[in-house]
Amino acid sequence: YFKANYPVEYLTALLNSHSGQQERIAADVDECTRLKIRVLPPNINQSNANVAIGTDFQGNSAIRFGLGAIKHVGHGAVEPFLASRETKGPFGSLEELCRNADLASMNRRTLESLIKVGALDDLGSRGPLLASVERILSISQQESRRRQLGQTTMFDLFGDSVDAPLGSLELLPGDEVTSRERYSWERELMGKQISANPINELAFDPKTRAIAFRDE
Repeated sequence: YFKANYPVEYLTALLNSHSGQQERIAADVDECTRLKIRVLPPNINQSNANVAIGTDFQGNSAIRFGLGAIKHVGHGAVEPFLASRETKGPFGSLEELCRNADLASMNRRTLESLIKVGALDDLGSRGPLLASVERILSISQQESRRRQLGQTTMFDLFGDSVDAPLGSLELLPGDEVTSRERYSWERELMGKQISANPINELAFDPKTRAIAFRDE
């Protein structure tokens, strides 16, 4: 009944119930595709901790993959992102992410996992972001110490409060991420390639005769 009458809500709940079970998530995503329901990739500015209902680029109901559902990430690691978004809005740059979200407890593997599945694509390309993981963590930890010491703002000559200078966050050059790498990372960390999946796009083409399928 629920699947027939409330398919988006039903499949969102199903994906959440299968969190951490990569094979079952892959099957759930395939079922979404069969029913012409888009599953949107995780996004630092749009995803919640859990899989949630969202809207695709055509304004149709869709399902947004949750940050906490990514392997090696979990709910605790994404709380700083969500808390910062709630009070200060979306992250417009990597500098804003380091300044506004407390990443002091985030480790390298967690940040790399977020980058590999495209959750930080709004803030830079995956190759340079991966090459700069240590720099990002170092600067975010500096910002965390500044917050603890009350040094996040300073006063200019006119008495206005301004942000304290942020350390250099220029991204290091990184190799271009190939389609094969993207496929491998997303399948490993989410159970299924979601971003820029050409087979899924074919399934959503109104002229296609494609039916349900499963990656092997």
